[in-house]
Amino acid sequence: MTSADVRVRVAVGPVPILSRAMVLLLTAAVGSLSGFYLLLSVVPLYAATAGSGGVGAGLSTGVMMLSTVLMELAVPRMLGRLGYRAVMALGLALLGAPATALAFSPALPLHLGTALGGAGRRAVPRGGRTRG
Repeated sequence: MTSADVRVRVAVGPVPILSRAMVLLLTAAVGSLSGFYLLLSVVPLYAATAGSGGVGAGLSTGVMMLSTVLMELAVPRMLGRLGYRAVMALGLALLGAPATALAFSPALPLHLGTALGGAGRRAVPRGGRTRG
């Protein structure tokens, strides 16, 4: 290889921070996490008014936080096995699917199942990171 074969790329002006990939990542993260935080305040209220009372409201919040912490422990291994895109897709599914299930039944077991969306809360930001 000679010096004539090497092309030097000189950046003229600032490099844009908001690339297409970054805009897509921000859209997915903001959209998914805002949906989670809306559910974080509504699910306990929904459980309490559906007949589960304060115990059901507390259980739904506790299960949501527990699933968040447990997923935090599992995500590094999942990233190694599945990759970043698959983990982010799994996180989005864990956030979205339980939320739609709330429309079908006010029963407490379903509320506790929807609280597993907390696991998606942990997977989305971690899956959205890039290596480096």
